Amino acid sequence: MFKALATLLVGVALLTCASASNAQTDTVSAEELLRASGLWEQFAAIAPQVSAGVLAAVSGPQSSPDRAELERLSKVIDAAFSADRLRSVGVATVKAETNSEHLPVLRRWYASQLGREITRLEEAASREQTDAQAILQQGGAALAGMPLERRAKLDELVVVTRTPERIMHLTVETAVAVLRGASSLASTAPGASEDDLRSTLELQRPQMLQSFTEFSLASYALAYESLSTSDLAQYVEFLKSPAGRHFTDIGMRALTNGFVEGSTELGRGLTEAKPEV
Repeated sequence: MFKALATLLVGVALLTCASASNAQTDTVSAEELLRASGLWEQFAAIAPQVSAGVLAAVSGPQSSPDRAELERLSKVIDAAFSADRLRSVGVATVKAETNSEHLPVLRRWYASQLGREITRLEEAASREQTDAQAILQQGGAALAGMPLERRAKLDELVVVTRTPERIMHLTVETAVAVLRGASSLASTAPGASEDDLRSTLELQRPQMLQSFTEFSLASYALAYESLSTSDLAQYVEFLKSPAGRHFTDIGMRALTNGFVEGSTELGRGLTEAKPEV
């Protein structure tokens, strides 16, 4: 289950834990940044990926839900993670937390040829990187034959974006949100609490961080394969800049907020009784 979740989270986190600022931006600029960074399109890709992961999990050898139930689950997921819902949360987050003093640098970067190309590659990766095993195998092979200079830039990319830690944070918050949504409608005696779930996941933190690090490197090796090492180095430098760090934080906050809201709705939907047929 965590491998499937990691596949999704690495894909959507390619562009993007929380950062607060005193100077807000406006709605038009917030949507502009979401579109330019690729997050706008990535939000639309989340529902299909969540649907594929959940339906695969419930359709395993230990269970065989009927067609009507699978269709119900698909509708619940589509509603919970609709592009309109996630984009609305994203715009609100970026508007509230992006410091307007960084807008000139961000606009120049995303308008540049390299900035546009990287956004294109990241959007493609979020759509196409759906098989965890294939990513690890193909990305691992790419890393094994990679020149040391390029591998060092990918290692630096993982460090500067703090991708494994952020995926860990998003994994915990998503799992807790699903539990919260399910608990809000549960008619039976309460099961594990949110604190219990957090504690259980925290016990797995070292192993999960190692797994997420390996997965992030493999994913990045594939996503940026067509970039020259020089272009990759320029991207890393942008991400290390004050504006780059700031918007990476804000993008991840927008992603987390969207996932938490969608996951809470998903938990409610998964708990609802099957409709009579």
